[in-house]
Amino acid sequence: MKIEDLDKVLSFSHITLIPTNPVPGETFNRLRKFKARNELYEIIWWNNGCCLKHKELIIPFAYVRKANTWPNGAKENLQFYNFHNEICCILPTQSWQE
Repeated sequence: MKIEDLDKVLSFSHITLIPTNPVPGETFNRLRKFKARNELYEIIWWNNGCCLKHKELIIPFAYVRKANTWPNGAKENLQFYNFHNEICCILPTQSWQE
């Protein structure tokens, strides 16, 4: 997944991006912080894979996309896929009540 593709997925109305600075000594910023449904998440991007972090949880993934209501009934989800193109995480970003 390209970093530009990740930025496109994270840029919609129910996700709040939090500005971050590159790690000292690096000119490229691999870290994306965002809030969805009042919870803070981080994504560390690498060309050959990424990690979604939430509190103590870390989920390695290959790519993410916006998705529909399956399987949790949320109005919008982020679906994270592993290196076998299987869903490894579903993050609701908007419920029907919002």
